Amino acid sequence: MAAKVGVKHTELIQICIGPVPMPQEDPLRTAVLNLGLGNPEGLAIGYSLFLKRGPKGQNDILFLHECAHLVQFGESGGRLRPFIEEYLGQLLKDGYLHSKWEVEARRMGGITF
Repeated sequence: MAAKVGVKHTELIQICIGPVPMPQEDPLRTAVLNLGLGNPEGLAIGYSLFLKRGPKGQNDILFLHECAHLVQFGESGGRLRPFIEEYLGQLLKDGYLHSKWEVEARRMGGITF
């Protein structure tokens, strides 16, 4: 399923179903809260996916959406700090709904508004 959105090394994906962790240290914690991302449905950090439990169909869509972020992580050099800086920069500039990577991840995950 992850290969559908372009993940090359699907065997590296680790999935955690349950509460999505929040950054505990500033300035990242403050940035996340100020951007309204304090209660996310999912989170991709490297090849680790954190997903809230939901209806099966919803989980599939969320899984693909977060896998799209894995692809973006790889395309941005596979280093966490540059990825987070780019992602948060897009959110600050364009907002969550209109940021380049979120629009792309929704499209790749099959989410339409």
